[in-house]
Amino acid sequence: MYGGDLVFIMGGTPNKRWGATEDSTPPDTGIGEFLHADTLPVGAR
Repeated sequence: MYGGDLVFIMGGTPNKRWGATEDSTPPDTGIGEFLHADTLPVGAR
């Protein structure tokens, strides 16, 4: 916002455990309509 820098430092391999559990998904705020929810994997929403 005031000319700062956003720096990402990434490794060479993905962390497949990060964000993989059902409780790590964002909360459902009930705002708007989620299209194609029936095609998502179980726990994706």
